[in-house]
Amino acid sequence: MKRGKKKEQGFSFAETIITAGLIAFILAALAVLYSNFSKFYNHQKTEIEISDSAREAMKQLRSIVLQADGILASHSFSGTTYATDQHTVVLEIPSIDGSGDIVDEGYDYAVFYTTGNSLYKRVLADASSSRSSGTNEISDAVLGIDFTYDNVDVTLASEIDTDLQMETTYAGETASFDLQQTLYLRNK
Repeated sequence: MKRGKKKEQGFSFAETIITAGLIAFILAALAVLYSNFSKFYNHQKTEIEISDSAREAMKQLRSIVLQADGILASHSFSGTTYATDQHTVVLEIPSIDGSGDIVDEGYDYAVFYTTGNSLYKRVLADASSSRSSGTNEISDAVLGIDFTYDNVDVTLASEIDTDLQMETTYAGETASFDLQQTLYLRNK
């Protein structure tokens, strides 16, 4: 009987090297793809967070401005005097009771100002008001805020053009956002 040559099973050394090279190439491509996606995701997440922060700041500012009777040249808040200028606005607001009705001869005061990269809202409420006195940090990513008034005498102004610039860095990615809005004193 003739015995046939037995066919060898397995891969040759060259096939193994080529396969290992292809696997390494695919893994490297996946690592680059993951890294790029991660950077893109972090950048988009940072942009969304900063735009949400800007919108919340503008919402709080608009809410107080709409209720205000007027813009004050300056006002003292517990010993610290704030003056209305290009980066600060001081507002006089009629006091309200618990049911939302205006209290006669009662006024609350609010100021919006920046310190470093933080935007603050400080409220000084009248004793008869249902508003709470206090200072709240609205955002910690403010690059700048500019107020422009429709009258050189700010106490006569009834419009405030607001330009809020935001910027933050996360994981080496810088995101910025600029929000502009004209706010009107409805009670003026």
